[in-house]
Parts: sequence; structure tokens; C-alpha cells
Amino acid sequence: MLIRNQDKLPELLCIGHMCHDRIDGGYRLGGTASYSSLMSAHVGMSTALLTSVGNDFKYWDTIREHDIVSHNVAAKETTEFENVYTDTGRTQYMHQRANSISSADIPAEWLHVPAVLLCLIADEVDSMVGVAFLDSFEAASIQGWMRGRDDISGKISPKELNMNRLQGVDMVFLSKEDIGGDLEMLKSICSAVDTVIMTNGAHPVQIYRGKSLIEMPVFPTQEVDPTGAGDIFSASFVIQYRRTGSILLAGAYAHSAASHVVEHEGVYLPSLEDIESRYKAYIEQFLS
Repeated sequence: MLIRNQDKLPELLCIGHMCHDRIDGGYRLGGTASYSSLMSAHVGMSTALLTSVGNDFKYWDTIREHDIVSHNVAAKETTEFENVYTDTGRTQYMHQRANSISSADIPAEWLHVPAVLLCLIADEVDSMVGVAFLDSFEAASIQGWMRGRDDISGKISPKELNMNRLQGVDMVFLSKEDIGGDLEMLKSICSAVDTVIMTNGAHPVQIYRGKSLIEMPVFPTQEVDPTGAGDIFSASFVIQYRRTGSILLAGAYAHSAASHVVEHEGVYLPSLEDIESRYKAYIEQFLS
């Protein structure tokens, strides 16, 4: 199913599952592909989304309202996550999973988009997708490639990253939690990809580029809900990097956008004016 809201070639294509996040007996929209495509469209980029959800997906109206072109690999059910918090930390469950996405699922007209963002949450994108875009800038949020799932309970556990998945990728986003502090894995990823951006909660983001390491502090703010902040960060980083070609300005813009997200509960897209105001403040405070 190809839902056409635009006729021109999109500037950014997001690939990955949109999902339902189970919270307090209800649901809210989840998934890196959801937040990233919404953010891209919100800041004025023509945006496309390649995903897989079922007929039970509750949030198509949100995607359509933002004028996002969507191609869905129809599934029996939509991916569903639940986080269970205890005194010993968080346990994550994937109660259902939509279909995997292969290179054969990419609409032919999208194979030459300027930029692609792989938005992994459920090991849903195969390794051939990355090499399908021969002339596109390609970034990947790789958390989902490092998630294993128990077929019976749905419990999520870490799994080793298959480095072949990184073929064709120019920029990687991950968190320190994703790799469990495994510096050898980080070194391997840095050897395979030109630019690696590692977030670490409220600690400075580390950007590895060749033999260089850049640390960029987060914008100081009062956290209410971190949901979606990492996804908004990665999308905003790619957007501003494509606009300016500057890693530092991309980091400043991404921090500025994400800092607004953590101040609100649920899906929140800060106004362009708020992002720009904090972006200028970040540059003055940390880059001048």
C-alpha cells in the first residue's frame, strides 16, 4: 500500500517499524521511524516512510496529517512494546512483531532519494536494504539490530551486532546502553562506518569520526519524559547535517530539539521557533 501525499522525490526516507507502546492499560505511538518521519516533516522536509504495520495500527491519521508519503509492507499485526520497571531496572517486552522489510519492498522511485535513515527497533530491516541506495546519504539508528527476542515471553535481551548490516551506512546512531559499555564493539562499529554518534542519557554525546572524538554536552533542562528524545535527536542531526555539512551544527540542532522533547510527556514536536531559539543559545554557550 503506497499512500501518496506528495508527488516529488522525498528529501528523507525513514525505514523501520512504527509501533504501539503499551502504557497504563492503553497505547501511544512509538518507534524510531514514527518520531523521525514526523520530525522531518515538521521541520519542512519532504518525507517518506517505509514501514510494516497491521490493520490494527492506530495512528495513520497522525502520519497523514504531516503529509508523509507512506509505503506499508502489510502485516498481520503491528509491533507492540511494553516496558516493565522494577527496583532492579527496566525489562522490555515485544508482544507482537510486524513483518521484516527487505530491499524488494523499496518502491523503485525511492532508490535515489538524497538521504535515508534506517530506524531499527525490532531487527526488522535486512542487510540488503543498506546497499540498495547506491547514491544516497545513509544513516542508521541501530538499536533494533542489537535486540534479541524470546519467542514465548517476548522478552528483549541484547544480541551481537552483525557487522554486515552496516554495509552502505555512512552514519550510525546508538546509545551507550545499546552496547552495554562494550568498547571493542564500539571500536568495530567505528572501523566500519565514517561517523558514529553515541548518546548517553544526560551525559555528553560522543561523536567518533575517523580518529577524532568530539564530545557535545546536552542542553541543560528539566527532564519529564525521555520517550522519543533519542529518535528526535537522530532525525534532527541528520536533517541539520544535510543542510549544513557541519557535525558541530548538526549536534547543536539535535540537542536543541531533543531538549524540548524531554520536557514533555508522550509524542511532542517542539515549534520551529523554540528549536531555533535554543539552537542559537547552544551555539553561544558551547560552540563560541
